[in-house]
Amino acid sequence: MTEKQKEILQRTSDRIKSLTKLSGELLDLSKIESGLINQEREELDLIALIKGQAEFYRDKADAKSILLTVKETKKEIHMMGNRINIEEVVSNLISNAIRYSPSGGQITVWADEKSDCTKIVVSDTGFGIEKKELEHIFKRFFRVKNETTRYINGTGLGLAIVKSIVEAHHGTIEVESEVGKGTCFSIYFPKSEYKI
Repeated sequence: MTEKQKEILQRTSDRIKSLTKLSGELLDLSKIESGLINQEREELDLIALIKGQAEFYRDKADAKSILLTVKETKKEIHMMGNRINIEEVVSNLISNAIRYSPSGGQITVWADEKSDCTKIVVSDTGFGIEKKELEHIFKRFFRVKNETTRYINGTGLGLAIVKSIVEAHHGTIEVESEVGKGTCFSIYFPKSEYKI
């Protein structure tokens, strides 16, 4: 096999993987919007869940010399939720933070709770998002594209899935960002929804 043939096969393989991911994410989104994810909930320890996701992405962060840390707040924080989907929320936000952070950046993840809500935060020192684009980032297929980010691959569905999962759990998601300084996603789940 020639080098050119190898290159064509590699590009074809990458494209197939991308299309497979896209179809999987569209399927996830349709399941969420149809209400299927609300059927199975369990008591979740958010601290353990976040630590598990951070460990899963440790190698990717290390490969870019990004410091990925879980900030200690409490030993345990519990909520009722769909495990697979809450893991997907945290996973998506951490993987985005890695992709949209330059080498040498920092990502901090933590959970906390107040009397009325449980909170998950993913904060990075990445490229940041312009104010005019912030209102669009949760829309399907929307991707921030500029000179810094145009080479970053993605389907543009990740944050739409995150928002749908959060809302299906009666939560809200907020984002603060500054170009060149970073982005912080904060998710709030009302405790009134979860009698444990």
